[in-house]
Amino acid sequence: MYKRILIPIDGSEGSSLAVDHCIRLLDEIRPEKIVLLHVTSFPSQLESYSGKLGAALYKIKDQIQEHGEEILAIAKNKFAEKKLDVPVEAKLVSGDPKYEIVREAEECACDLLIIGSSGLSGVKKFFIGSVSSHVANNVKCTVTIVKKKSK
Repeated sequence: MYKRILIPIDGSEGSSLAVDHCIRLLDEIRPEKIVLLHVTSFPSQLESYSGKLGAALYKIKDQIQEHGEEILAIAKNKFAEKKLDVPVEAKLVSGDPKYEIVREAEECACDLLIIGSSGLSGVKKFFIGSVSSHVANNVKCTVTIVKKKSK
């Protein structure tokens, strides 16, 4: 059914729910591969600063990447705890999340993408945009958007 599953994660509750949803799916399906993707985002115009400010910005960029690696490790451990016989790859890339997720979905030839909903609505959604909406409208594979349960 599904051979390659891509799960973009950002450390949010929504992305944690997406990982949990995939783990539940593994009771029914056995894909060849699961790819966990974390996209770090750092404004490129800040990289042009030099001197002490530049050094501080590079330190922040390194910390952002370290945080991304931690997020990936936590998600990968969820799969390891279940002792499932499915390879799980963790990828850390840099760029605009909505474009990098679409690019990775194409590159890894995934046939299912599971993404958490941001929970944005109204004006925030209009100005910030929704990564999950952009991804759902621009990938060629099946997309499952996992939403938080309302209380």
